Amino acid sequence: MSGNPVLAERRMNYANKCAIYGDRTEWIRRADEALAEFDRQAH
Repeated sequence: MSGNPVLAERRMNYANKCAIYGDRTEWIRRADEALAEFDRQAH
């Protein structure tokens, strides 16, 4: 996974925001999948 701090911060903001609305674990898993897909396309 890339060490891009902007992406890491965006992911954390997304996870924190989504935690308000539901299961944090599910949202983090989805964010991880989306980030991994983005990472694959970026390389």
